[in-house]
Amino acid sequence: MNQQRDNLFENNFCPRDNNKHLNKQTGNQGEHIAERYLIDEGYQILHRGFHCRVGEIDIIAKTTDIDFTGREVDVIAFVEVKTRRSGDYGRACMAVDIHKQRKIIRVAEQFMCTNMGQDHLWCDGIFRFDVIEINTWITEPLRHIKNAFQVN
Repeated sequence: MNQQRDNLFENNFCPRDNNKHLNKQTGNQGEHIAERYLIDEGYQILHRGFHCRVGEIDIIAKTTDIDFTGREVDVIAFVEVKTRRSGDYGRACMAVDIHKQRKIIRVAEQFMCTNMGQDHLWCDGIFRFDVIEINTWITEPLRHIKNAFQVN
């Protein structure tokens, strides 16, 4: 057993590292698909892969929506993209649990604090948190969940 383990490392192959690379590649592909989808739906991509010390938001986009009074308003959508190659762990959106939601909210707050003075980001003060799930094993692989969660 130890010899088999040593041979894996000797050949510079570690299954865990290979799986991590595959997951990163799958995630990047999913983000690219989600970005194309949003553009096709009329969204303006403001930022992709926004990083700060708290974490990351996959896509930040601007769109228009209808508010509760029936008026058209500009909206900033903070979009989390989750991609799954199989259903072994459930649907992709299930990975956006309460801890992930809180982290996304903190990153969004950081983005707003550092960027909202810029004219191209001006909106009507309406923000939402969306999830785009991409499940490659089902017939309708992409699902856009608008207002997937809210700030409490």
